[in-house]
Amino acid sequence: MSTYCESEVVRLRCARRDEVLVVTQAKYGRMRAGRCMTSTYGVVGCSADVAHLLDARCSGRRRCDVSVASLVDERHQPCPLDFRSYLELAHKCVAGTRSGYQSRSIEQHTHTHTHTHTHRHAPV
Repeated sequence: MSTYCESEVVRLRCARRDEVLVVTQAKYGRMRAGRCMTSTYGVVGCSADVAHLLDARCSGRRRCDVSVASLVDERHQPCPLDFRSYLELAHKCVAGTRSGYQSRSIEQHTHTHTHTHTHRHAPV
């Protein structure tokens, strides 16, 4: 999973012309202290599954840019508004074309929780 801070822009790309993006997992919130959140201030563990939001915007495309801050509006913030949140995102590139890709629905996928290493991206 890659980590993107609230002030950053997610820039996903598939290098090959015959591949499209597929968002496989995305969480927005305050999962743990790290690059985007150096101190928890006692508020950690709040998050929302936003895979469907990124899937709708990015999956089936060769490239996609999304501002992390634009993903969730104030009414749907999973954590107190006084605290910054961040995005954890996993994606892959698969063979296909945009016209051949159908956006997934949440009901079609079983969510599993796995421990993954977080790749750090430099701020954009």
